[in-house]
Amino acid sequence: MQIDIPNKVQLISYADSLGGNLCAMRETLDRYFPSLFQVLHILPPFPSSGDRGFAPLCYTEIEKTFGTWDDIDALGEQYSILVDLMVNHISKHSPQFQDFLCNGRKSAFSDWFITLDKLWPGGVPNQNDLDMVYLMRPRPYSEYRTMAGNIERIWTTFGREDPSEQIDLATYQGCISYSENGNHMSFTI
Repeated sequence: MQIDIPNKVQLISYADSLGGNLCAMRETLDRYFPSLFQVLHILPPFPSSGDRGFAPLCYTEIEKTFGTWDDIDALGEQYSILVDLMVNHISKHSPQFQDFLCNGRKSAFSDWFITLDKLWPGGVPNQNDLDMVYLMRPRPYSEYRTMAGNIERIWTTFGREDPSEQIDLATYQGCISYSENGNHMSFTI
């Protein structure tokens, strides 16, 4: 299936930035910006535990304070709609990560998360490797305690808290490898 997005003026907005919810967004656009935008790119409108929607609890619902999928459908009657979906991280409060914390490596979701032992022998980061990673936080991982009392080191690119609110997801098939290219290192996941 191919969806054609018109090469027209696009509004990128959080669901609550223009009036507080999706219904108010439509009213604001109709009243103050009629015919200006042809495309609406709605930043993550999903239930989330932080970071303005970028720590999603799930991807199947719209945050109740923003509205419903029907509200997005209503906007779609007038605009082409893009809904921001990031499949590279999830909330530490998500059912999947909570299951991992309860069941550890026996969790059905264990492979969803990038534990450091998948990147380095024994799960101990090599400082030379870390020095080549652009860091948005003091270190690119967080430590979480499982119900069994084990400490799991999980890759967490984003988040201001320690441990991070956002858990990176292993969106890979097969193995993890890395290659060095000059002064840069990239992970193929």
